Amino acid sequence: MHKAIPIAAIRVGKRHRKDLGNIRPLARSIQEIGLLHPVVIRPDGVLIAGERRLGAVKLLGWNKRA
Repeated sequence: MHKAIPIAAIRVGKRHRKDLGNIRPLARSIQEIGLLHPVVIRPDGVLIAGERRLGAVKLLGWNKRA
């Protein structure tokens, strides 16, 4: 099980994907269905996977990684 941490504490390092595309539909889906797969971070708070999901939950105003 993962620990809830502040969204603001998640750091995004250098990424391969430059264009995240339109994250509004993803945010709507998360709002309607929920976050089915949480973002993955290292113990030091660096994002491993889920930059689009991170952007979507920020758009929704979430404060903590669920």
